[in-house]
Amino acid sequence: MNPVLRPVFTLELNYKIIPGLVTLGKYDGTHPSLTAATSTDKVVKEIATLNINQKITALAAGVLVSNDEKDILVIGTNTHILVYHVHDNRDVFYRECQDGVRTLAIGTFNDVKMPVVMVGGNSSIQGYDHAGNEIFWTAVGDVVTSIILTDYNKDGLNEIIAGAEDFNIRVYKGHQTIAQYTETEVVTNLVALPENRFAYSVSNGTVGVYEQDVRLWRIKSKNIAISLHPYDLLGQSTVQLVIGWSNGKIDCRAVKTGEVLFKDAMSSGISGLVEGDYRSIGKADIICVSCEGEVRGYTTTKTLTNAADSSETEHDSVRELLAQKQILLMELKHYSTNAKYNENAMHETESYENSGVIPANTRLQIAINTNDSMKNNQ
Repeated sequence: MNPVLRPVFTLELNYKIIPGLVTLGKYDGTHPSLTAATSTDKVVKEIATLNINQKITALAAGVLVSNDEKDILVIGTNTHILVYHVHDNRDVFYRECQDGVRTLAIGTFNDVKMPVVMVGGNSSIQGYDHAGNEIFWTAVGDVVTSIILTDYNKDGLNEIIAGAEDFNIRVYKGHQTIAQYTETEVVTNLVALPENRFAYSVSNGTVGVYEQDVRLWRIKSKNIAISLHPYDLLGQSTVQLVIGWSNGKIDCRAVKTGEVLFKDAMSSGISGLVEGDYRSIGKADIICVSCEGEVRGYTTTKTLTNAADSSETEHDSVRELLAQKQILLMELKHYSTNAKYNENAMHETESYENSGVIPANTRLQIAINTNDSMKNNQ
């Protein structure tokens, strides 16, 4: 394992960023813009700011309006949801949410063809189309802490996976709950992974991965996972799970096993992880944002890939050498036993049996007989 990742770019926002309120959107349809909420209830879009006169509770960005490739910024507060067209500087819609807004997700759901905004509130999940019409509602029973839209059961349609403060992760097919997992504490984050898997984090520092109803692994830390994101940091043609922690640590783990492949640390706690071609070079980076406004971008490099290959080769070599060592030790033990016998036989001080050696002229005779008494009893 290489313990250090080299960032390909760094910058300072000069704002304190609220943990969990970081997103990235292509508001002009082409160039990704880093977006975050500050402790003064402002939305920072790179250096430009958008003032919100209410406490910001959730952020999301994605394509929502039909025939428009530009991403839309969605801002949630304790009482309202604002869907904002950044490029055109206009509100798409603004609605009161009596149940509050705790978490947001944008994407397709079930057999609905157009993207929707899913809002997790204090006791329910609501879905809105681009015009602000409510097209979905279901009760949850506790505060919704995280929502993702992903194909859970391999039917080609997205289901809702929602985490809540009652320690449960629920999977919804329409209004029907088709799966439920109970964790040990409040579920804080969910993220979709390839091959119908998803990762989750819990408020006690636990992080794990499920493949449908099978938990592949879980680990527990004394720190809290603030953000989870899938990204192919090692150039393996499959993603790893990148985790940003409350103490500033950044882990890159294997999705199937949870093994730590790389790690780094920032000077303050992580506020969010996002992915995008921020340098406009045709290659997406993973971007880490800290609570103090520090931004670092990491990308796949040949150096990292070679280091991983070299590390794996070294492990294979060590395993092979250990196996050869065991074979040689067994052979040495046999030679020692034979040498002891030869010495004893030369001085006629010990018999074959005492030396544990079977004489070469020993013959074995085996006879097979039927048990007539058992046969008669049957």
